[in-house]
Amino acid sequence: MTNLSLLTANLDYRGSGGPYKDRTSTKIADYLLSQNPTFIALQEAGGTQPSTKPRYLNVDEYQKFLLAEKLAKELDTELRKRGYGVIYPKSDKSNAVSTRLFYFSDNIELIKELPPIYDDFYCRQSGGLFKINNKTIAVFSLHFPLFENRPVEKKEMWDKYIQFASQASKLYDHIILAGDFNESPNNETTLPDKIVEMEQYMVNASRDLPTWSNKKLDHIFITPNSKIENYSTLDNHFSDHKALQVTFTV
Repeated sequence: MTNLSLLTANLDYRGSGGPYKDRTSTKIADYLLSQNPTFIALQEAGGTQPSTKPRYLNVDEYQKFLLAEKLAKELDTELRKRGYGVIYPKSDKSNAVSTRLFYFSDNIELIKELPPIYDDFYCRQSGGLFKINNKTIAVFSLHFPLFENRPVEKKEMWDKYIQFASQASKLYDHIILAGDFNESPNNETTLPDKIVEMEQYMVNASRDLPTWSNKKLDHIFITPNSKIENYSTLDNHFSDHKALQVTFTV
C-alpha cells in the first residue's frame, strides 16, 4: 500500500490586489509543495490571455486581469520545474474560474486525461486517470458555479457528478472529486441537499470548518474504499479561500 495526498486550493485568480498584492508564483508554489502533495487541484487558476481587451472589462479590470494571468502562467511553469505534470481543462479561454490538476510525475503514472463529466462549463473541470500499485485513480479538480448566476446548470452539474460517483466502483478503483463546489452544509447555500446526496457514495474528507468567510464551500469527496489517514483545513496568504488536504492509502 502507498500513501498519497491531495491538496485543493482556490487561488482567487482575480484577487491580485488588496491583501494578496504581494503574492508571487514562487511563494504560492512554496506553500503548495510544503505539504508534499501527490495531486494539486486548483480553481480560479486563470485562463488564456486575450490578445485585446474584452469589451466586458474596463481598463483597470483588464490590467488586473493581465497581472493575474501572468501569475497563473508563472505558477504553471514553477510547478512543472519542480516535477509536476499538469492537466488543463478542455476549454480554457480567458475565464477566471479555470481549473488545473497537477500531479507529481515521479510518484504516479498518468494513464490519460479524462473528459468533463458535465457537458458545459468545460473550464471548470480538469480530470485525469492515474495508476499506482495496479490500481486506477480518477481525480477531478472542480469549480461549480454560483446558484444565483446559473441555477439550472448548477443543479445539473451536481446531478451529473453524483451519478458519476454512484457508478464509481464499476469504473475505477478510486475516485477523488476536489475543489470549490460553492455549496455549504447546514442550509447556508441553496443546494446543501446535494452534499448529502454525494455523501451516499463518497466520503467528505475534510473538516466541518469554513473555507470562505463563514461558509464551507470547498470539499474533497473520496471513495469509501480509500483508507483516509488524515485531513486538514489550511490557512494561506494568497487567497480568500482556505486550502484543504487529505492523505490516503491505496
